[in-house]
Amino acid sequence: MKKTNGRWIIVILLFFATTINYMDRAIIGVAGPSMMEDLSLSAVEFGILGSAFFWSYALMQVPVGVIVDKLGARLTYAVAIVWWSLCTIFIAFGRSIGTLIGFRILMGIGEAPAFPTNTRVISDWLPTRERGIANGIFNSGTAIGIGLTTPLIAWVIENWGWKASFIGIGSIGFIWLLFWLHYFRNHPHQSAIANEAEVEYIEAGKIDTNQKTTKMASPFQFLKYKSAWGLLFGLFAHNYLTYLMMTWLPTYLELKEK
Repeated sequence: MKKTNGRWIIVILLFFATTINYMDRAIIGVAGPSMMEDLSLSAVEFGILGSAFFWSYALMQVPVGVIVDKLGARLTYAVAIVWWSLCTIFIAFGRSIGTLIGFRILMGIGEAPAFPTNTRVISDWLPTRERGIANGIFNSGTAIGIGLTTPLIAWVIENWGWKASFIGIGSIGFIWLLFWLHYFRNHPHQSAIANEAEVEYIEAGKIDTNQKTTKMASPFQFLKYKSAWGLLFGLFAHNYLTYLMMTWLPTYLELKEK
């Protein structure tokens, strides 16, 4: 029996989910000048609004890892994308800085499960030898979501206003959800898109960790290694520049022109 390639359909779904995730994050940077003018927000207030998302997003990273292990990737992602899409849409109706900050904090909670869930899906659906390229595919959605869609967001704002950008982009997540619920199951053998040959191929390609000697370690123990500090610094530097450009650079460039 020739094996199917259903696992790559799942990887493509993860790619689009990641793209949507970063599209929703990127809106506020492009919509910033219009929001500040319409809602009379100062630069300090807008800075707080831009950072509010990360307060809850950072704090929720560890808990959502536990949640996806308990509830499974299918339900976790479904709830997460509905949550963050609604929060994105609701921002269009916020009229006070307090309300907007609240929606951004809730949005951070909703988006937090995305990468832990992506990782769990890759682990369950891909043999070890294919996980590198699968991770590369879904991670490319971050660049697509920020870069190639920013002109689209700007065009929507130019023609229909900043509120329409949050409503329109936020609604895309519900379209993705239909495909997710139709195609995805927590394990390949539960899905109709992966035949028996593909399931056997996936399982045969996984490293059997049960036969290896493993040690449980506290996350703080990794801080004893210099390589861990290098990784942490690299991620910090990358995220600082990425989110600076995402949240402030578009606003800065537009305000400078004025």
